[in-house]
Amino acid sequence: MLLLTLFVGLVAALGYEDANSLWNYTHVGRPVSGIVGIETSMLLSQEGILSMLNANGDPLWRYKHWKETNFNSSSLIKWGDFGAVSLFGSTITVWGALDSAVPELIYQYTANDPIVHIQIIHDIIYVIDNNKISVLNSEFQFEVLKTFNETLIAASLHTSLTGETVLLTQYDGAPVTISKLDSESSSEFLGCSLNDLKVEPGLDLVLICPQSAYILDTDTLQSTETDVPLLYQDFQDYKYLQFVDGYHVTVKEEHIIILDSAGSALYEFVYPHSLSLAPFHVWSINDSHAHLLLMNGEDVIEYYVDGHMRWYFDQSFAYPVDAVTISSSYDEEQYHLFVKNYEYYSDPSVGILTRWFRRSHYNLQQLMTLLSGLRHPWTLMFSKYSSEQLGFEQKLIILAENGKVGVFDLVKHDDGSSQLISILDVPYKIKKLHNINGKLFVYTNSHEFAQVDIETGILLHVDQTEFPLMPDAPQLINAESAYTMQYNDTTQGLQGFYLKKTSSVQTWFKSFSNEQYMFSLKRAYGNDHVYTSMIHGLYKYLMPNMRVILSHDKLNLNIRLVSVVTGQVAGHWIKPITNIDTSKIKAIFEENYIIITIPQLNSTQNEAVVIDLYESLEKGKTTMPRKVSHLSGDLVPPQFAMQSYIIPNVVQLAQVETVGNMAEKTIAFALGDIDTGYHICLIAKALLDGLRNSKAKENNLIPYDPVINLMPHFQLTQNLHLLPHNLKLISSTTNLESTSYLIGIGGDIVVGLAGWGRFDVWYGWGWLIVVLLLWLLGRKSNSIQWIL
Repeated sequence: MLLLTLFVGLVAALGYEDANSLWNYTHVGRPVSGIVGIETSMLLSQEGILSMLNANGDPLWRYKHWKETNFNSSSLIKWGDFGAVSLFGSTITVWGALDSAVPELIYQYTANDPIVHIQIIHDIIYVIDNNKISVLNSEFQFEVLKTFNETLIAASLHTSLTGETVLLTQYDGAPVTISKLDSESSSEFLGCSLNDLKVEPGLDLVLICPQSAYILDTDTLQSTETDVPLLYQDFQDYKYLQFVDGYHVTVKEEHIIILDSAGSALYEFVYPHSLSLAPFHVWSINDSHAHLLLMNGEDVIEYYVDGHMRWYFDQSFAYPVDAVTISSSYDEEQYHLFVKNYEYYSDPSVGILTRWFRRSHYNLQQLMTLLSGLRHPWTLMFSKYSSEQLGFEQKLIILAENGKVGVFDLVKHDDGSSQLISILDVPYKIKKLHNINGKLFVYTNSHEFAQVDIETGILLHVDQTEFPLMPDAPQLINAESAYTMQYNDTTQGLQGFYLKKTSSVQTWFKSFSNEQYMFSLKRAYGNDHVYTSMIHGLYKYLMPNMRVILSHDKLNLNIRLVSVVTGQVAGHWIKPITNIDTSKIKAIFEENYIIITIPQLNSTQNEAVVIDLYESLEKGKTTMPRKVSHLSGDLVPPQFAMQSYIIPNVVQLAQVETVGNMAEKTIAFALGDIDTGYHICLIAKALLDGLRNSKAKENNLIPYDPVINLMPHFQLTQNLHLLPHNLKLISSTTNLESTSYLIGIGGDIVVGLAGWGRFDVWYGWGWLIVVLLLWLLGRKSNSIQWIL
């Protein structure tokens, strides 16, 4: 009873509200256009994210242009005092009440033709596509002002101080054309291209090229060459000379100078970097203060007032390359002691009664050790375990495209502080991250392994002979020898290797010269964490050292189950595919099942192919010999049950892992598309069962239905959306069987707790004790001894 009390005290520590804990780290992407203000700033990113940032740089709201487009145009322009007009691709959106908590979408239109340019003059919205110029009137109806006989590549409107508006257009391979909106008269301008041209407003417009200048008569549309204004002669960086809010803003080296309309310098300040390295920047001058919003060359949005940085917002981790989790409570010595004890009381060479007594003796020792430090042992029933004891204290490490390594707290910060706790200053270009025995190791572009201290970022060089010779198998570091494989691009084949600490021997080779190799899969758990060897009365096929290899030709997808030791193929399945984007095929391989999602032609649906592997399809029977070895050449192929299901818009999938692998098997799917956004759903493996068929009821299975209906409670991320930037799903176990971290990384970072009430919540005390008793007494051993 004391032992059960210990268990109850532990499992009662997690409340239902904790099991639904969720946080997300929001990004806004790499900006391409923006409006900078005093209290707020508005940005439009290359991914179509329109965002409003407050005075501290925190996102107030975001709007995603989900509609996919083949057009690359994008701009954001202030409209009146409180509105804006955004262009993304071919979609024009008019916004109002931007100072409110929720943006007001007034009007939206998606054109059939590419939009070349939008511009606002005196609060009138002009829209120029590749064959006409239109005005959007007060009733948001388009009125065509002028049409063109050729396809435009660039256009702009300019108004003199007398109110005359001229249109500058350019066709492919032709000079700039100057015309008016209300007449057919026009003239050619030969000074420079429209992209290199700057226009200064005045009684007449001044057209300024890099090496020359012209005065444009807005009545006759004729241009006369004149001297280049001194302002444009004095500053080297012609590209960054702008006319902003009635002032000239220019850059000379790192000095930014604000001048009045006459060219007199009002003030200047030093910007810490060269603006030539900034992919994006936008100015605003209010109350004689210069506001600068930019994206620097390291994917950081920075905001300056008169040269002083007010805030910054790093976008690096919106573009992930790799990610791992590291537990703060990991104790290597305790872990190895646990493994040693587990092997002792789970030794299959002794009888079940001996194992039961060994396990009971070990648990009693653990209990007495704990009770010896307590004055009142029964307080265990009411104790509150810390997040570290429960295994929640973990760090998420993300490697970004630009090489930065970010460290995030997985435990939600209740005080509202950032989940990003540090960015490690690692002096090497990193290719891959690894969690090895609870420590962060990196594989560099120079093909070396190194350990990184996640607190300081210090790189600890290690003896390279302690690592396998291949970057895809660092978890084998503790083994004296191991088998692995890798694909060789040069020979277009898979190579099997036998690894030792300091050497490797190639053991087999399989050519893929007639097929396109895609990827290989291995079990994340191995066989050490398989809780039961049977399901539905059938023995699972749990042969170790097996990989699933996916390849394709023009007509078929090939799925092979291959021995890593010998290269022998234990199973080969062929799935017909035609004109399918094979880069969107995703798959997992765990325990005895393979799940592959295949996009359907001209459809947003995916076919999920489930292959369940068994020793035999007859209940209680096995085709396996008592001892099985890859090297003996007697590899027994699995028997299998296969079924297909329809799931909408699958982008990524992953197995939800639990610390003891006892909870209900669950698959996490990242679902969605460019129109609706991306989110995470959890689907029970019981719904994705290869045995669901016409005889399912006879076998106490759910009757077969090809369509997986996604119920609202399947959705983990609820109203939060991921973005499709190299989207990744990661499952990380806690010390509770009921609860695992599930992390989605792609644009945003979404962290949730996937919980199973059967283990830690929703149970009454009586039922919990009964279940624990049945669990302690009812474990069944696996009768097969694996050799390799």
